[in-house]
Amino acid sequence: MENNDTLLMGVVFENVKPYLNKYIESLNNQSTKNFDLLILNDGFKEDIPDNKINNQIISIINNQTSAQIRQFGINYAIKNNYKIIIFTDTDDYYSQNYVESLMLGLENNDFVYSNIVPVDNNDITINNYFSLPHETKRYEQIIKYNYIGLGCSAVRSEIIRGINIPSDIIAVDWHLYTILLLNGFAGKLVENASVYYRQHYNNTVGGLKPLDRVRLLKGIDIKEKHYRYIYNYCLENNYESVAKEYEIKYQEMLELKLFLQENINLEKYLNTININLNTVYKGWWSEIISVEELNKI
Repeated sequence: MENNDTLLMGVVFENVKPYLNKYIESLNNQSTKNFDLLILNDGFKEDIPDNKINNQIISIINNQTSAQIRQFGINYAIKNNYKIIIFTDTDDYYSQNYVESLMLGLENNDFVYSNIVPVDNNDITINNYFSLPHETKRYEQIIKYNYIGLGCSAVRSEIIRGINIPSDIIAVDWHLYTILLLNGFAGKLVENASVYYRQHYNNTVGGLKPLDRVRLLKGIDIKEKHYRYIYNYCLENNYESVAKEYEIKYQEMLELKLFLQENINLEKYLNTININLNTVYKGWWSEIISVEELNKI
C-alpha cells in the first residue's frame, strides 16, 4: 500500500487510557483521510485500540527515553518519504478540520501551529491562557518559554532532516523549533484549527496549575538542559552572539537553583509566582523565571 504524503504522529504513555478513545475518534472524524498514523509507545502497557484507527501504523518501542522515541518517529517519517509530519498528543483531541488546515498551512510555510483550547477531564473549556503570535520568525520569541508544542504543530519533513534530539531532554518541541528558527525557518499560526489541550495531573508540562517545589525543580532542570544544548549547538554552528544569550539563560537557571536552596527564598518564589500566575504564565515553562525577574514582580 502506497503511503500518503502526510504522517500524523502520536505517542501513547502510561495513564493515557482514559483519553485515548477521544483522541482516536477525533482523528477518525477528520475532514480529510489523506494521512497515515504512527503511534509510538512510551510505556503504555495496554492494548492500543487499533481497530478504530484509519490508516494506522503502530510501532512499539521499549526502554527508550521520550526524546529517543520522538527521534525515532521523525526518522521513520523521513525514511519513508513523508513530506509532512503532524505532531499530536494522545491525551488531547482535535477539531474536525485540524489535519486538513495544517496541511494547507504548510503549502506556504516551513512549520505551522494551531490554536490551543484548554479543557478539563469533562471536555469543558477552561481559562485559555495561551496568547499565540500570528507568526514566529525569530528564536527570541521562544527564548524564555515555548508555545509551539508537539501536540499542536506540523512541519515539512525536509527541513528537520539531520536534526539530532539529545536523548535526555524533556522539551523536545522547544529544542526542535528553536533550531529551526536559528536556521532561518519560520512558522505561522493556523487560526481556524484547534487542539483541545487536556489539563490533568499526569501532563508532562501541565498548564496553569499552582507551582509547587517538585514542578519548580523539574522546570529548572528542563530549562537548564534546553539552554545548555542550544548553547552548544550555537557554538558548533558559529552562532557566537546567540550562544552568549543562551549562556546567560543557562547561568540564570544555575543561579536560581542556588537561590532556592534557602527555604525562605523557595517560599518567596512559590508564593510570588502563584499569586501572579495569571499574568506570569504565557506558555510552557514561563513560570520558571530568573531571580532578577522574580524581584521585579
